[in-house]
Amino acid sequence: METTELSPNIVLPSFRRLKIEAAGDYWKGLIKPKIRLTGRWLERAGFRPGNCVHVTCIAPGVIELRSPANSELNHSPTLVF
Repeated sequence: METTELSPNIVLPSFRRLKIEAAGDYWKGLIKPKIRLTGRWLERAGFRPGNCVHVTCIAPGVIELRSPANSELNHSPTLVF
């Protein structure tokens, strides 16, 4: 497996294999895809509990997840859907 070095003492795998889960009301047939990201690797990659992230769909099948550099977004109580 390839690895990515974040700093001299932190090395992360270059990729993770995740399963797209189904979420919603099975009885009514209202099923939506869901991706669950958990693990200490997120914290080592700079994502902290309680912080907000930017999720961008770059192309079909490609999403980008970023932790904003400025703390303005991470302290905002407003949620946008």
